Amino acid sequence: MNISYIKAPSVGDTLTAEAKEEYCGSKIGLYQITVKNSQKQLIAEAQGIVYRREKLLQ
Repeated sequence: MNISYIKAPSVGDTLTAEAKEEYCGSKIGLYQITVKNSQKQLIAEAQGIVYRREKLLQ
């Protein structure tokens, strides 16, 4: 996960996060997440990579 904080939110403000799957392979997935405040200003962006396993971890 890589997170870039663009702007500090105001106290009491409502934040909205939106995630988009950029890539979905058999073993790797790539996701882009944006966080905006109630005025639709960009607060933060994140990019995450997930690794998929065939078997569940125990």
